[in-house]
Amino acid sequence: MIVTDAALSYIDNILKKHAIGSFLRVCVESGGCAGFQYRFSIECEKNDSDVSISPCIVTDAESSNFLNEAKMDYICSLMEERLVITQPSAQKICGCGNSFDI
Repeated sequence: MIVTDAALSYIDNILKKHAIGSFLRVCVESGGCAGFQYRFSIECEKNDSDVSISPCIVTDAESSNFLNEAKMDYICSLMEERLVITQPSAQKICGCGNSFDI
């Protein structure tokens, strides 16, 4: 997964508020109105099978297959502030942008 500098900076600022060694876990799971959805969590312990996306971002082996071509960015406007994952291989994307299907 490609992670923009803006996303890395935003994540770094969030992790500063948590325990030393904390990281962002990004997972893809069944759900949402299009079939798959992203789940974000702040965690402190990694699993042996985890895949590092960056020093501060980790995913599980199964989710990494969905994230190979994805791009994570940070969006900040008057209306919203959030991490956004763009999935170029998605054949269907939910109207709100939170779920996808491949």
